Amino acid sequence: MNSRLLSRCFVTQFSLGFALSLSVASSQSLFAQETTEIGSKEITGSTFDELLKEKDYDRALEHIEELRSRSFDDKGIFRLEQKLAMTMMRDQPKKAAKLLSTMVNRLLETKELDTITELNLISSTSYWVQIASDLSDDEKIAAIDKTLSKVNYPSARLSVMTVRTLLSIKARFLLKADRTDEAKSMIDEAIQPQRSLAVKGDRDAITKYLSLVTWYSSMLKRDFADEVAKLEKEAGELSESLVADDRLADITANEFSAYFGFKSAGIAAGASVNAFEAEKNLERLGELLAKVESNQDEKESSQFASMRRSFNSLRSRVESSVQQQRLIGTVAPEIDAVGFVGIEPCTMEHLRGKVVLLDFGAVWCGPCIATFPHLIDWHDRYANQGLVVLGATRQYNYRWNEEAARPERVASKDEDGNIEKVSLEEEIGMLEKFRSKYELRHGFFVTPEKSGYHKSFGVTGIPHAVLIDKEGRIQMIRVGSGEDNAKALEEKIVALLQ
Repeated sequence: MNSRLLSRCFVTQFSLGFALSLSVASSQSLFAQETTEIGSKEITGSTFDELLKEKDYDRALEHIEELRSRSFDDKGIFRLEQKLAMTMMRDQPKKAAKLLSTMVNRLLETKELDTITELNLISSTSYWVQIASDLSDDEKIAAIDKTLSKVNYPSARLSVMTVRTLLSIKARFLLKADRTDEAKSMIDEAIQPQRSLAVKGDRDAITKYLSLVTWYSSMLKRDFADEVAKLEKEAGELSESLVADDRLADITANEFSAYFGFKSAGIAAGASVNAFEAEKNLERLGELLAKVESNQDEKESSQFASMRRSFNSLRSRVESSVQQQRLIGTVAPEIDAVGFVGIEPCTMEHLRGKVVLLDFGAVWCGPCIATFPHLIDWHDRYANQGLVVLGATRQYNYRWNEEAARPERVASKDEDGNIEKVSLEEEIGMLEKFRSKYELRHGFFVTPEKSGYHKSFGVTGIPHAVLIDKEGRIQMIRVGSGEDNAKALEEKIVALLQ
């Protein structure tokens, strides 16, 4: 999956999680009333789970077929099939895809579906098209359309909130194929009913609409920034009606949760652009959270506890962004290294006159690896103009696994129960092989174990990229992978090289 597609991968898990929870929760009751014998081994609920644990998927499937031959309850069989498919997805995705395909086609051929089987069809299709390597994107889109048609979407029984997973997946495939107008048209149509009610002041519709606008933004902001900004502004104005002074005492937990989620998403997105504004907005959100929480019944306590945890996490993120913003224009701290990989030892003084892209990352970090194509491209195109890409990492106690051809964390313990320590030399050797595997052009360095180097740049998450100008001053900081950050960084690189 390319980085462009990854950056769009915001998939709501409502229908998937709902249907899967039904499957898992119901499987034990199914086995409480049924015992089957396959060969010489009796199969019960516990032994079926053992088969899954042992990855004996063929025998688990035999058991399901035995139940089907006895005309056992179709919904019960589906629950077992889905549980088996979810387990196989981890290590045998092709087998899982084949089973899910069979399940989807069986449901499509069913004359009438009730609410539960409709949800089962939606969840199975969602999983299937995401792991089916033998299908083209057009075939996956066609499969999604068949399912949407079968459940009569849009219908009174199934709202956009229920099928949003499928719509998200379809939109990703359309966007990947640069069929952006089709994706926008589909999502516009999906949110319009709630929008029409929301603008009339319907509180329930506003609550749902806020979630839909967050979804809309995550899918379309790259290609339709102006339209998204307009919609976010409208939703922001509508959201304030939920927390107006004369209504705040009557707001429900669900209404405030929708408001909280919408505002949190906006604050998180804006923190990297204007951290000080985000800090102000966060302070107000915290005040509202405290007021509303104090008026709620104890039965809503878990919902507010969840919001409080999210708020604390967001506060840490915003505080980090504020620190990072304060670093802009300051002189970059001196390099603190105990070893260099792929580059001669250097200092900031040695790099004066160069534009430096300092990339904080780790060998275990998937999003960091996702940025490598950009780092390679920028080195190839801009190094001869004065760009130096320089990675920074810590000692994470990894060594190179020759057989698997990848880094591996060392967690084995000695006789005293102490975790084995990988030497600096061995870890640097691992980094050299890691660099070679990904054909990286740039070098990087390892900081001392108790170094404050990462903290001095406000690093709280990786990848964390810092652009330093020719005078050694910090000019931009971006956290995370994705095309938005890549675009901003490249534009700044070009400007600083002038």
